[in-house]
Amino acid sequence: MDYEQRIFVRLKFDDLLIDLFGTAFEQFFHDLMSLRYADFLPVRTAGKLGDQGADGLALCSGKMYVCYAPEVFDEAKVRRKFRADLANAMVKRTGEFRTFVFVHNDRRGMHPVLTSELVKASTANPLLRFEHMGRRALLAEIGRLDKASAEDILGCPIPVDSLVYGVGMEELAELLDEIAEGFSVFYRGARRLWDEPEDILNDLHFYVLGNMHHPPRVQRNAWVILAYFFERCHIFEAPPAGWGLESAGTGFPG
Repeated sequence: MDYEQRIFVRLKFDDLLIDLFGTAFEQFFHDLMSLRYADFLPVRTAGKLGDQGADGLALCSGKMYVCYAPEVFDEAKVRRKFRADLANAMVKRTGEFRTFVFVHNDRRGMHPVLTSELVKASTANPLLRFEHMGRRALLAEIGRLDKASAEDILGCPIPVDSLVYGVGMEELAELLDEIAEGFSVFYRGARRLWDEPEDILNDLHFYVLGNMHHPPRVQRNAWVILAYFFERCHIFEAPPAGWGLESAGTGFPG
């Protein structure tokens, strides 16, 4: 996927994540991981057996996945969930996993309670590895899918194609030059006001849309416009020494 497509995927995924709780989140996780890894086993519950502490297993990597996606975060419940799933898996899945992965739907990051639980569990179980998988990791997995599979996961077509650039560009060249200069001037002003890239990007987004509330479709269009001018270096910073594709991560903004 190109840059504009990745922006669309990020926005669509963030929209989906808002309403992914409980079993809906677990099903989304199963679908995503099954597309990404041929050795992934989507564990379902089975009567009195339950799921024996696992929501998913990866045969080759030895990872066991546990999902927690509440609509409202409850500190006491998350502690009990983490400890119960780990204890259950240690008893009923001995030798079946080497890494315990806690998968969650927190869009802002990882709650302090979870970080403490993972540290304590890691200290108490030195033969096991402990990881977490949140918004960024899930988004990265979607980004590694082919376009058709990503569309299946997101439940919609990815409508951004590089072919769009070839439509009417000659006729619009003069106008685009003027718009590009406007973006460059506004960017230089925002760069003097803000140090954080996220603040600068928000200012540019405001430059496109103003202060009115817009539906998600319009907001996605604004990100595509920004991506166009970023890609053509009308809005940019000189890359730091040593920067390259290998250091750029997944390429997803935000």
